[in-house]
Amino acid sequence: MADFLLDTNVMLDYGVNLYEIVNSDDRLFITDIILKELDGHKKSGDENIKYQVREIFRNLSPVDSVDFKPKSGDTAAGFDFGKYRLISISREKYHVLDRADLDAKIIEMAKDYNLVLLTADRAMTVRAHGEGVKFELLTREKQAQANTDANERLESGESESCDLDWLDWDISSEIDLYL
Repeated sequence: MADFLLDTNVMLDYGVNLYEIVNSDDRLFITDIILKELDGHKKSGDENIKYQVREIFRNLSPVDSVDFKPKSGDTAAGFDFGKYRLISISREKYHVLDRADLDAKIIEMAKDYNLVLLTADRAMTVRAHGEGVKFELLTREKQAQANTDANERLESGESESCDLDWLDWDISSEIDLYL
């Protein structure tokens, strides 16, 4: 079992299909910064990203209680998200000096809660390593293997469904429907 802090890119790449890259007994965390970054992507010029963000927010269902005690000055909220429970940690005042450095704030949270940072951002892992934060870099090879494993589970009947279609969603096909 691991406690993972999911970076924004992992949320965008996997959405509710996190089971492809984490185990069912892993605890999953996000931060207020990640939610703000996702919310900012709703205004992206990339229709695929905007769709992915809408899917993420549609699938976040608040829960009444969460089995997690935040540190003083922080708050926590729980969300059901696909097959997982996400714990969102919010911090009123970060210790990072550069208020615009969002990655530093995410790394700070991972360090303070001893979470493993799960990201596809190599530069962020270098910074995390320098701060003594555990991390797992999600490389293209790991992503490809996760997709292969998920498809094999689906074909063998081990998995209910592998909704990967939304990852490759193409707005042009949707526009054709309305022309």
